[in-house]
Amino acid sequence: MYISRNSIFKVRTIFSKPNGASVCCSINYTSTPHYTGKKVCWEMLMERAMNKTIFLLEDDPDISDILAYVLDNNGYRVKATGRVSDFCSDIEQQRPDLIILDVMLPDGNGIDVCHKIKHENKWKNIPVIMMSAAYSAKDNICKDCGADGFISKPFDINHLLQRVQALAN
Repeated sequence: MYISRNSIFKVRTIFSKPNGASVCCSINYTSTPHYTGKKVCWEMLMERAMNKTIFLLEDDPDISDILAYVLDNNGYRVKATGRVSDFCSDIEQQRPDLIILDVMLPDGNGIDVCHKIKHENKWKNIPVIMMSAAYSAKDNICKDCGADGFISKPFDINHLLQRVQALAN
């Protein structure tokens, strides 16, 4: 399957929450894969991403579901958790190719988690993207913990995918 340079996708999905409520989400985003000539083989890009695992530490279930959905549909395996304690257990068992961390978490701080990752020899080369609604703190957050990227909330799906592709591939 080939897509044109200006393909626009609309993702509409309904997420069911454990409490029975549902969240409807519509996302428009323009495909911006790497081009070779005028056309690109989408399957080749998906194949490149398919072997990549992303750990997501985000306590907001709606944001976590949307991120997992978008990343999964772009060929990434996603392991999502909302608690620092669960994340620490997961990273001890499996090494991810990329980590996306929220700053404010119920049982800790994403900056502290990032700092720990970047100062452990076994994990320091794993790219980390920080996420926060405090965009003005972007430079301080990345500098303080050594993060490789920053995504502000609310986030743009295209920008997120570009950062993930650049750091995970």
